[in-house]
Amino acid sequence: MHKEEGECELKEEEAYIRAVDVDYSFHLAKRMEQYKCNEALGYRTAGSRAEWETGEMIRREMEAIGLERVRKDEISLDSWEFKQAILRFYDASGQLKECQLGAYQTDFHTDGFEEFTIVCGGKGTAADYEGADVSGKLVLAEINQREEWWINFPVYEAHIRGAAALIAVQGGGYGEVDDTALNAQDIGGPADAPAFSMSRADARALKE
Repeated sequence: MHKEEGECELKEEEAYIRAVDVDYSFHLAKRMEQYKCNEALGYRTAGSRAEWETGEMIRREMEAIGLERVRKDEISLDSWEFKQAILRFYDASGQLKECQLGAYQTDFHTDGFEEFTIVCGGKGTAADYEGADVSGKLVLAEINQREEWWINFPVYEAHIRGAAALIAVQGGGYGEVDDTALNAQDIGGPADAPAFSMSRADARALKE
């Protein structure tokens, strides 16, 4: 590269940076946060009302700044909307603790708060269920989705054994940024095999 070419590219980059309104971009992104499925955690999943409202907001914004031929294209997809998943239990000191659970794209409905027995399911393998009856119960399993297996497998194992749902705690691989972090990505399995995620901090309190 000749020196003249490098200087030209640098000037173009500087001109671009001067032209970009970073504050506008930041505040537009913050405005998008107002549309969410779950009031505590956010979530704006495909096909949800929150996603549709966000798309409408972006369309209006594009028209307001003068863009022409703005349009929204309709597509068909499987939609899923996560309202909330709250778990309450008494901790080791006898204090009532309330946890926000993350959720995977599955269905689990209760009529308000319902009582469940929770069983520690190790890593959620078949061997971990030896001698255990988890029918109608919640199974708590610690997994590493990056180095061991994806969420599908322990969830389906719990499902075929009659568990009400599986709560996954990320022992590593994902959700490592903080002990209070929740992890939820994609899942492949039947909708009636519910899967949730719990932070390592909440899981420790629950096990105690």
